[in-house]
Amino acid sequence: TLPGNAGPDRSALLAGNRAFDRGGWLEATEAYGRMPLPDDPNSEYGQQYQQALLRRGVAHMNRAEYGAALEVLESAAAYGTPGFQTFLRLAAAQCAVGRTEEGRGTLATLERGLSRRTQNEQLLVGALLNYERGVCSQGEFDRAETTRERVRTGSVAIQELQAFIDFGERIEPVPDPVRAGIDDARGRIEAIRRRMAGN
Repeated sequence: TLPGNAGPDRSALLAGNRAFDRGGWLEATEAYGRMPLPDDPNSEYGQQYQQALLRRGVAHMNRAEYGAALEVLESAAAYGTPGFQTFLRLAAAQCAVGRTEEGRGTLATLERGLSRRTQNEQLLVGALLNYERGVCSQGEFDRAETTRERVRTGSVAIQELQAFIDFGERIEPVPDPVRAGIDDARGRIEAIRRRMAGN
């Protein structure tokens, strides 16, 4: 075989996937970081690379490495044809580093494109958008320095998380990511209420 026909080296991508699937976040970020850039974003490897960038960003988020996650997810959002998960994770990273307005802007951009999706995707993405808005507001609540700010941001976070729960519970059947989000959102609401009561 001629060297040009050998195809891309997928060893780093596959090692990253194996580590990611077993929850080895550090190993996954390191392996994904060694992936060669695809020649063509639309090739099979280009699409796998796109998915791996998303996973690399998620792995950094799971390690609370929000700056690194943001950098990787910005690359993922600018590469090829990113899916909605890339923009949801990008917004989460933007909010996690305190770039709340950018995070909300990313969510708004994703929301404007909802009508081009299938009805099932509209429900799923619509629910997850509400969840990320609530988590973003909770981040503002966590960073609030005055009682007035805590009350304002806490109230907004509770309203947004509750709106997500109400919306998510109306989907039949409730998709797994939404069900997991509902459980998480309930815990977040309780945590916010407890902290607000302590003021």
